[in-house]
Amino acid sequence: MYLIQQFRYSLGKESIEVICGAVEEDEPLQEAAQREIEEEASIKASDFFDLGVIDLDTSIVRCQVQMFLAKPLTLTEAHQEGTETIKTLHIPLDTAVQMVIEGNLPIVKSSGFSFTLTGLPGRILTIAKLFNQTQYQPYR
Repeated sequence: MYLIQQFRYSLGKESIEVICGAVEEDEPLQEAAQREIEEEASIKASDFFDLGVIDLDTSIVRCQVQMFLAKPLTLTEAHQEGTETIKTLHIPLDTAVQMVIEGNLPIVKSSGFSFTLTGLPGRILTIAKLFNQTQYQPYR
């Protein structure tokens, strides 16, 4: 699994998180996802699987995040914007899940993605099984 590490001013420190970004007006979600993984992590993917939506905040603002699994992945040249200094990290999925459990991957969207991918709580889907499926259906 690829994650990114970047300095977040609101936290005052480096943050490890899933790749994410804004959707331009009238931009299809899958195109936005492709653009963001290329801009932030220098990765291209040909297939995107819908993992559903998570709500980051429901008390003050409405902030929904559409989650995707992208594959197969091809690394490209860096396309970061302006002053961005983003590091791409390749972390095994089981390590990422353990990071969430231990509180070392606290960003909600990152934690939600790790748990969505593995099907926690309940049962754990093996990543091999997930990647071998021709048509992925979100875990319910």
